[in-house]
Amino acid sequence: QLACPLDLGCHSVSQGYVNTDIAKSHLPRADEEGNMVFVCGPPPMMNAISGQKKSIREQGEVSGLLKDLGFTPANVFKF
Repeated sequence: QLACPLDLGCHSVSQGYVNTDIAKSHLPRADEEGNMVFVCGPPPMMNAISGQKKSIREQGEVSGLLKDLGFTPANVFKF
């Protein structure tokens, strides 16, 4: 983990591939009301993290790492 530069008041950040351990340490819990995860990135990353967006108007199902952590289409937004 890297410390936040210049004491900007943020928490620690991680470096490397997003995996289950990193996701658990940085994302809100899937079962807490009102939590939302926003995802964007190249297709291979989207496939691994959340699944592809179905169309410009539809989000589609959640798959990958976020599904494994219990997230649903109600709390994942894909760009």
